[in-house]
Amino acid sequence: MSTEKKIRQTTTTILILSLVLIGLKYFGLWLEGFAGMFLVLFAALTGLILLGLLGVRIVTIFKTRNIKFFFPFVIGTIAILVFVFSPFEKFKEKLKSPVVLSGYCEHTVTTVGLSLRQDKSFEYNAGAFMSKEIYYGNYQINNDTLILNFGDKSPDNVKKKLIFADKGLLEIGDTSTHRHIFKIKYNKLTNK
Repeated sequence: MSTEKKIRQTTTTILILSLVLIGLKYFGLWLEGFAGMFLVLFAALTGLILLGLLGVRIVTIFKTRNIKFFFPFVIGTIAILVFVFSPFEKFKEKLKSPVVLSGYCEHTVTTVGLSLRQDKSFEYNAGAFMSKEIYYGNYQINNDTLILNFGDKSPDNVKKKLIFADKGLLEIGDTSTHRHIFKIKYNKLTNK
């Protein structure tokens, strides 16, 4: 096989693996569960193979000093950077109102999370195992009580009233099950 043909095959492989890497990551995150987890793991394996091919490509670029080999290298590098740093998710988060309070409650396998935003909206992550179960709504604060007003869907594993305590946010109400105590990891509320 000629050198030119090998270089062309490597270029095609780099471009295909770049698309597969990004596609598997986002499809796996969308799919969730065990299947989603395996797709993301397979994407990571694809990324390692792509990284090896990029190493070969950089050697080829230095040997031949041909600028046309640089394009696939850039595409592959961008794909790896998107996989690792998730810029789309970070950009989407920047468009939302800033978080003023963030807390979590650790469970055996998962972590339940609560984020309050400056515009009086909140996000409650129910901590579903290998799944995104997130609820949205608005909140209000009365003295030392936080009241969560869920939108259309309301989870059945969290109380709607929490009280600010020394350790964080504690659920109020009668319960025979686990009572969430959200440890506050970020607090920029002006009155708390």
